[in-house]
Amino acid sequence: MSLTLIIIKQKQVVIAFLIDISKRKKIEKD
Repeated sequence: MSLTLIIIKQKQVVIAFLIDISKRKKIEKD
């Protein structure tokens, strides 16, 4: 497995994690 693919997958995981946190914060505010 190439390093670039690993980095891309890690970025996707981080982005999905941040989106999940932002959704939870919006739910708490409402």
